[in-house]
Amino acid sequence: MLKFLSKVKLEFNSLDSRSAACLELLAQCNSRKAKDTNPSSLLEVKRRTDGNPPRINVTFVNGVEEVFDATTKSAQSIREMILKKGRLLETEQMFRDAGETWPVVIPEEELRIPAPGIKPRKAEEKKQICSDFGGIRFDRNLLDGTVPSNINNLTNLNELLLSNNKLQGSLPDFSRMASLNYVDMSNNSFNSSKVPSCMMENTNLQGPIPSSLFSLSQLQTVILSHNELSGTLAIATNYSSQLQLFNLQNNSISKFTPTTSYNFTLLLAGEPYCTGSGATGSYCTIQQQSNSSYSAPANNCVSATCSSGQTSSPNCKCAYPYTGTVFFRTASFSNSENSSYYVTLQDTLMQTFQNLSLPVDSVSISEVNKNSFDYLNMLLEMFPSGQVAFNETGITALGFVCSNQTYKPPLEYGPYVFIAQSYAGFEGLYCMSKSSNSGVIIGAVVGGLVLVILIVLLGLYAFKQKKRADTASEIPLSFGRWDANRRNSDIQLKGARWFSFEEIKKCTSDFSDANIIGAGGYGKVYKGVLADGEAVAIKRAQAGSLQGTVEFKTEIELLSRVHHKNLVNLVGFCSDLGEQMLVYEFLPNGTLMDSLSGKSGIHLDWIRRLSAGLGAARGLAFGVVMLELLTGRRPYEQGKYIVREVISAMNKTVDLYDLQGIMDPAIGSETKLVGFESGSIPSSKIEAL
Repeated sequence: MLKFLSKVKLEFNSLDSRSAACLELLAQCNSRKAKDTNPSSLLEVKRRTDGNPPRINVTFVNGVEEVFDATTKSAQSIREMILKKGRLLETEQMFRDAGETWPVVIPEEELRIPAPGIKPRKAEEKKQICSDFGGIRFDRNLLDGTVPSNINNLTNLNELLLSNNKLQGSLPDFSRMASLNYVDMSNNSFNSSKVPSCMMENTNLQGPIPSSLFSLSQLQTVILSHNELSGTLAIATNYSSQLQLFNLQNNSISKFTPTTSYNFTLLLAGEPYCTGSGATGSYCTIQQQSNSSYSAPANNCVSATCSSGQTSSPNCKCAYPYTGTVFFRTASFSNSENSSYYVTLQDTLMQTFQNLSLPVDSVSISEVNKNSFDYLNMLLEMFPSGQVAFNETGITALGFVCSNQTYKPPLEYGPYVFIAQSYAGFEGLYCMSKSSNSGVIIGAVVGGLVLVILIVLLGLYAFKQKKRADTASEIPLSFGRWDANRRNSDIQLKGARWFSFEEIKKCTSDFSDANIIGAGGYGKVYKGVLADGEAVAIKRAQAGSLQGTVEFKTEIELLSRVHHKNLVNLVGFCSDLGEQMLVYEFLPNGTLMDSLSGKSGIHLDWIRRLSAGLGAARGLAFGVVMLELLTGRRPYEQGKYIVREVISAMNKTVDLYDLQGIMDPAIGSETKLVGFESGSIPSSKIEAL
């Protein structure tokens, strides 16, 4: 509709019940399909609050405007009027574009000229068309009247089915129809007449059966049951080689001479001949026509054992076949046990699929039977090529070929109908895909779990690191809460103060190497000058020597309480930004090792050394310091521990305990070591070292 319009204007009050047509037309104009026909068409909606009736104003593409009353017309009628006028305007524009005048005026004399008709065909053409019919099936249509006598002009007709109607009158003559091989005109009301050359049941036929009936060359099936046929049944010696069934049940045949020369099925049950004595042939028993047991055999292979839902193909491959039932309405053969018909059908099907490049590996026909309408039914299975199931494209192509009559079966089958079954392959592919993807899904789940575990571990690690950082950041706060005048402070210090990291950094010139005055396992010792001018020695712990907060507090408390003239006093500490530093008073004469090595310029004779050792003993304990004074070595030097060396070299029975070899030569061998005579040092003290 919008393709004819350049603008649509709707005016209505949405609360007005008369606006239904406007609302419906608005919905139609807003649909995507309508907008695609003319994207440039404008839609204008004016919502009113007054009581005026709704109105629809449209402008056609040629500029013509028209107003519609939306109160008296439905949206559908308005749409139809727009389409009608739009087509008229389109036609007008077409004429104008071609340079023709509009409106077109047709002269009155031309209106009186009869319209030219189709040229009639010649009689020969009509005859040719009629003779080309292969089958006529008008059964079960409630037809009445008589059968046209000129039906015998259909000389190429193979099948004629007019059964189960209300036909009357005389039967036509079929003698000229040499190609006729199947006729069914049963259950009608024809006039009583002699037997013609056809197959009819319950049609009031009477009289004897002519032997020439058996000689029709194309004749395959004869059904003349439930009539009034009488006399003697004689089978001609030259009967049709294609004759398969001759049904004369429930007539009045009184005489029959059995012969062993015929090879078709003869049914005479219910005849007077069969009720008399001596009639013992199988033709006198009631027989039911059996369905064909044909099933496509395997093509020189052993049928495969397939999983649920799959079927073994004639080529012994498991797959999901595309199946359906084929109904042949006018099959011209009667012997359904003849497998050659089905083999030919399979071959022609495969040839068609190959010519159309369809992915079909093989086809199978089975379950052949005839239904109540006398249709030949069979199950058709088409197997995929190179895969276990057809995809959607393949199913669509096969369904089109089979349902749209693209495939042309052999002539003896006639027209057909194909009714497909729902394709189980789609569900099978889904199950297979689901099964094949189970490993991927399990792997993905396991991978996801591993990833979650890693994320949790990383989170825990980050949490611990953050907690550690928070703890480190809280250290200065905990020390900052120290108050020397309060007994309930976090730590109890005497004569020591807390320094910030920035203070220590400033007084050591940013920890300059020029200010390093010593180093040990704990870390480096820097010389610094505080803001008040006091010189201090700052012992900075290295990364691997950091203590816990509690241990560090304990050490500070202990050092702040110890005061002795022979011990260096603790001035303060720093526990800021994760650092641990101790601030001592600075001794300008250097360390003990500086004096022992002579670096400080102070000579330590034995008396001085003994005095220093005793002083250290008074301040702390007699031990390693005394051995340092005695040997002039560090406690641990060149992989040798001084205590172990002294114990190994000591001999209590010799003067000076035989320690001359490890004594500091600076003491002098002439010096008398007062207080170091044999036996002056208790054995327990020596062992305690």
